[in-house]
Amino acid sequence: MTVEITKDMTKDEIEKKLSSLKSQKKFNPYKYLGKVKWNENAIEYQKKLRNEWE
Repeated sequence: MTVEITKDMTKDEIEKKLSSLKSQKKFNPYKYLGKVKWNENAIEYQKKLRNEWE
């Protein structure tokens, strides 16, 4: 969400606008930890991908 703040706004007006915003859910990365199963070593996979550019 975007909040427009102009130069002539007072500190109280700015705080009022910011406090009126709804809080958003934060992303929880630990929910997905360990869900992807790799069939090969991560280092070998990176090397293979990087060699494709040469």
